[in-house]
This record gives sequence, C-alpha cells and structure tokens, in this order.
Amino acid sequence: MNIAFVVVTYKPNKKALGSLVDTLGKKDVIVVDNTGNNRGYAGGANVGVRKALEQGYEWIVMVNDDVTLSKYALSQFLDIVNKSEPAIIGPVAGRIDAKRWTTIVPATQMDWIDGAFTAIHAKIFQTIGEFYAPYFIYYEDIDLCIRAKRAGFPLRWFPIDGIRHEGSVVLGRGSFRHQYYAARNHLKFVERLAPLRVKIYEYMRLPKTVYEHVIRREWGALLGIFHYFIRRFGRL
Repeated sequence: MNIAFVVVTYKPNKKALGSLVDTLGKKDVIVVDNTGNNRGYAGGANVGVRKALEQGYEWIVMVNDDVTLSKYALSQFLDIVNKSEPAIIGPVAGRIDAKRWTTIVPATQMDWIDGAFTAIHAKIFQTIGEFYAPYFIYYEDIDLCIRAKRAGFPLRWFPIDGIRHEGSVVLGRGSFRHQYYAARNHLKFVERLAPLRVKIYEYMRLPKTVYEHVIRREWGALLGIFHYFIRRFGRL
C-alpha cells in the first residue's frame, strides 16, 4: 500500500487523535500540528502533502482530526483507492449552485468531494499544485477539485458507512469566524474560478448580500466581505 494519511490538527483532543492515528495505521500517518504556528487547514495540509510527496507516496488521504471511522470502513475505502486511476476520491460529495457558486452538501450531483476525508493522487498535486493557502480554512478542497477536473482528473464518489465527520467543530457553525471565512472565501473562490457570468452576477448582487447579512446580524460575514475588498486573506 503506497498511501499516506495527512491529519491537520489545531489544539486537538489527544485521546481522540491517538485513536484516529491507531485506526489509520501509525507508520503511514503524517500529523501536522498547527497549535504552535497556525497556518490554517490549507497551509497545514500543504505541509503534510509536501512531506508525503517527498517520501514518494502515490496517494495522499486528507483526514480531518474530528473524523471517526471504523477499520472495516477504512479497509473498504482503501480497496477502492488501490484499484483507481489518478483521481480525487471520497465518501461525501457536494455540488455548486449554478447561479452564485455557493456550495451545497450533501448532494446527488457531484461537483466536488468533501476534503474532510478524501484521497488525492500525487499526480494531481504535481500537475495543478497545492491547496490554495490564502483561504486559510473553507473552500480549499472545493477549489482543488475544480482545478483538478479542469486538468482532466476525475472525481469519484463512494458513500461508505462507518465514516463520520463532525463539521464546523473547530469554528462553530454560525460563529463570527465561521461567517467570516465563509463569506470572504466565497468571494475569492468566485474570483478565482467561477465563469464570468457568475462573477458579474455576484458583484452586482453585493448590496443585497450585505443587506441580508445586516438583517441577520452576521457581523463576521460583513467583516469577511470588507477584508475581501481590501485584499486581506489568510488568518483572521
């Protein structure tokens, strides 16, 4: 098996992390601890990816530290990966709204694979580069999937029982920081990769978007939009 697991952590629950590493198999796990120097998920992931590529791994499986999985589910997943051509493979897929390029998950239409637990072939990183680090957190996995598809690599979705991810645990769903990164990075994602018609629509819609955030008192989102326009990316 030529597969490395990259786990990015930030102030982790050590017991849960130890259990996860034991399940994955210690010798092939690269843990990137962001506690001392918080590079964000994207920056931390890139550190792990570089290490895996240096060591000659063919497949790199990104695993969030809040993922729980059974050894049987892992075995099923790795069997699929070992039989696959270069691709991005995962058990959770999402789609992109055609009008605004916001993200929708779960979905039956596959536009991207959730990066919480996903296998990425080394050729993809070697062809299109790393995760886009200025996002810090959120949209880096979707960005990579869009770029990979445009470079001719397939996405493969295999729902597997026994793999579970507690989404938004680190920032807290709806928290100030969650709003901030989601709003700022959505605009950056649209700028980087969306069709021209989506860019035009999203920029023309901005007054309505701001109004909606004000009505909902989503101050984090408003700061994120402001920072997008003054080109402040990375960590809040």
